[in-house]
Formats: sequence, C-alpha cells, structure tokens
Amino acid sequence: PLAAKSALSARDLASLRRTLARTRRDWVLPEVLDETFRGEHARLRRLLQKVVGDDVRVTLPPPPPGLVVRVDVARLEQVLVNLAINARDAMPAGGTLAMTLREVDSLEIERRAGVRVPRGPGWAEIGVTDTGAGMSAEVLARAFEPFFTTKAVGKGTGLGLATSYGFVKQAGGHLVAESAVGEGTTFRIFLPLSEEAAAASGT
Repeated sequence: PLAAKSALSARDLASLRRTLARTRRDWVLPEVLDETFRGEHARLRRLLQKVVGDDVRVTLPPPPPGLVVRVDVARLEQVLVNLAINARDAMPAGGTLAMTLREVDSLEIERRAGVRVPRGPGWAEIGVTDTGAGMSAEVLARAFEPFFTTKAVGKGTGLGLATSYGFVKQAGGHLVAESAVGEGTTFRIFLPLSEEAAAASGT
C-alpha cells in the first residue's frame, strides 16, 4: 500500500513562503470547479497527454455532479501540469497517469494529511496517481521542499511541487503525497466544497 506520506515542516513552510513571495501573482480568481472543469475536461486531458507523451496513458474522468469548488481553475491546471511532469519523469518506459475526482469528508482529510480541518459541507479530492518507480521514504519526506530535486543538474529546479503545495494552501486546501518504492505515487489535492456555489447551483 502507498503508506509513506509527505508534508512540510514549519521550517520548510517559511522557506516556501519566501520563495512564493519572490514570484507571487494573485491566486484568488475563483471559478466554480463543477461546470468550468467539466467544460474544460477534454482540453485538459489533451494538455496532460501532451505533457506526459505518447508512452503514458492519461485517464481523466469528468467531475461528478455537485462537486462544487471555488478555485482559480487556471492555477489548478498548472498544479496538475506540475504533477503530470513529475509522473512522466517517474515513468521513463511508459505507464498510466490516472486522475480521480470525488467528494470526501473532513475525517478523510485528517487521516490523509495529518491535520485538523474544520467541519463543513465536505471536500473535493483530486487524485493523481502514476505507475512509476515510486519514492523512498527519505525522498518523499522532502518532496515539497523548495529547490529539492532528484533530477540531474539542468533537468529540474525543485520548485514545481513546492509552488503547487503553496498554491493549494492559498486556495484553502491541502496537498499530500503517498508513495513507496516500486508502487508508484499518488498526489491528493483536497479543496473545500463551496456552500454558496452549491446552493446557487441547486446541489
């Protein structure tokens, strides 16, 4: 099972905040994930397929009805691209990049992310799973650290996962990673469901 998990320490968070401050653009340009993401589904799948190449199969279901989240969809898309790039690099011989979209409760967030979250209308989970080599516990523990990378010099900055983590936190959510050597990697993006948007859409 994908038991090992990754999170940021207080020191890492402080470093990440300084990194984001140097490259910051406004995150909060909210759109409703339900309809926007549904309408962008085919284009996003083509984009991710282009990112990972022909040797990797991308599966991306449309969001289930009622999965209403207010989020900057363009920034969320960049997070997904960053995760796809990492998945591609973990699968040099090809494989599968599978995304899942579902509603979860606060207890699930606490179990996966190891943090306390307020009780509310629920959460959306966007899961991104690859069939790659997976990460050791040592690498996984540092996965979200700014400038940490296992790639060769010139092949990566070590900022993709760090900035993705920061963007999700700014959106009021959580990003966690689960991995084990030989078992692939799963990233889980948790975003709070919007009570206002849900009421407006009649869900």
